Amino acid sequence: MVPFLLEANMLLQLATDYLGAFEKLIAAYGRIAENLPRFDRLSNAYKNNPDFQQVLAVVYSDILEFHRKAYKFFRKNGSS
Repeated sequence: MVPFLLEANMLLQLATDYLGAFEKLIAAYGRIAENLPRFDRLSNAYKNNPDFQQVLAVVYSDILEFHRKAYKFFRKNGSS
């Protein structure tokens, strides 16, 4: 194959992989969003339970960490 075609093929594969990763990210955010109302109801139901509030804080912290890593991944790969 001509070097240009090899390079174009490689870029097409990278774009496909990037799109697949982005679609998985959107699906993950969808699953998180589906559960947020449940967390809100549980938080209200157990607002006087410090142990539950601590668990809920860990859940929200994990969501923020997921977002941070996703942002870092796509920012790094998008600027290449």
